[in-house]
Amino acid sequence: MGKHMRTRLAAAPAAAAALVLAGACAGCGPGPLYLPLSSREQFRGEVLGSPRPAVVLFHSPFCSRCMLSYGALDGLADEFKGRVGFYHAASRGGPGELLQEQHIELFPTVVLYAGGAERKRCTDAGRLGPLRDAIGEALRR
Repeated sequence: MGKHMRTRLAAAPAAAAALVLAGACAGCGPGPLYLPLSSREQFRGEVLGSPRPAVVLFHSPFCSRCMLSYGALDGLADEFKGRVGFYHAASRGGPGELLQEQHIELFPTVVLYAGGAERKRCTDAGRLGPLRDAIGEALRR
């Protein structure tokens, strides 16, 4: 996350949240990309059908813990840039059927998919060590 985005999150969390969800910072340009998932079909094609691992943040746009998840995931997005896809799926106005299909019951939920299947699920974005390890293992396969 760029320094401009951190400043905006601190100064105006609601307005900055929209920019974070868009994956861009007007002051810094695009940050780590969290591509939006808007349908089950897109999820199946871009996440399950991808030759590279994908991390999906399932969230609610109005959840402060969810917004903090982006900051925690930024380190992983930087570390695995170009080797792992990062996506987000919002609960409101988003792919509700996808959330049900993936058994998402708590926000935020971060899930690693590789080889067309779920490999690791995390509901505490502050503890991403096991997720990092699972990504490394998926990349070695």
